[in-house]
Amino acid sequence: MKPIDNIIEQINKVNFHLDPLEELPSEEDTTEWFVPGLLIRGGVNYICSAPGHGKTLLAMDLTHSCTHGRKFLGLFNVPETRALIVDQDANSPRESNSRILSFGFRAGCGLMRMNQQGFRLDVTEDVAWLRDACQFNHIGIVIFDSLVRFHRLDEYKATQLAILRENLQLLTLAGITVVILHHNSRNNSFRGSSELSAMADSMIGLVKFNDGADKFILTVEKERTFCEDQVGQIVFSASGASGSTMLIGSRMNQPQDPKLAVKRKILRLCAEEPRRITELRQLIGGDVHIVDAAVKDLLMERPGLRMEKRKQAKFYFFHDVDEALDESEELMMMVD
Repeated sequence: MKPIDNIIEQINKVNFHLDPLEELPSEEDTTEWFVPGLLIRGGVNYICSAPGHGKTLLAMDLTHSCTHGRKFLGLFNVPETRALIVDQDANSPRESNSRILSFGFRAGCGLMRMNQQGFRLDVTEDVAWLRDACQFNHIGIVIFDSLVRFHRLDEYKATQLAILRENLQLLTLAGITVVILHHNSRNNSFRGSSELSAMADSMIGLVKFNDGADKFILTVEKERTFCEDQVGQIVFSASGASGSTMLIGSRMNQPQDPKLAVKRKILRLCAEEPRRITELRQLIGGDVHIVDAAVKDLLMERPGLRMEKRKQAKFYFFHDVDEALDESEELMMMVD
């Protein structure tokens, strides 16, 4: 045996291993979409909004679509599969089931629910049990309503979130599509550290119209993989009589300049914490050149911009950059 082969053999005796270059996967995109341009099949998908802005309503329509063979939002074909809703609603069983009943789910349609207190996504044994239960019951999609109820971690401390990422992979590596409902902060920006948002393969944002009607805007905030069917934004509302609620959506006209949507994502991300340009590229995804161009445009377009240098890093301070944010709040971005 050659010396180098002997070294590799000794290394591979532990739980880790080295992959020869010729065995590495190709760069060919093999992404499967659960909902084209919105939710990745076998991935971690976030639905984010402020409380009361339609997360659970959208999740109910999604589960009804994949268990009853109809189009999601009246627009998208989705795989027919059994679905599981995991919540820890403290309300009475009758009250907590009212939203499910309002959609007219048929008995035996394949919808299941887990409402027991104590299940945690940051406990590996709990998630491993859930994975096995999903496989045994042929469940293809799991919806967690909502994330904050299923862990005891600090969502702003990246070092604590590694276990959450590892446990979610137990589900996705088994081919289970994970949808997580997540509460945004008071100004409707993403709540939590960049590590929490980086876990998402796709992220949907919801905003409710301020006219008292159940009418919402859905925006694709992040997609890790390019989809030819670009969604952009959808307006949807609830329709139907009691016991047969349905959500009907329509696509909004897409902006001609792709940087417009990217700029909004940059501003929302920078509302959370300082960001480096390399981090923005990773979190937003897509064409890095568009991200870079959007950053440069923002630097030129904001008259109130000022800059400070701290430890060789450049800090840029923005004021009143987004009407959705509190007017007194500063957004801060750090670039390399």
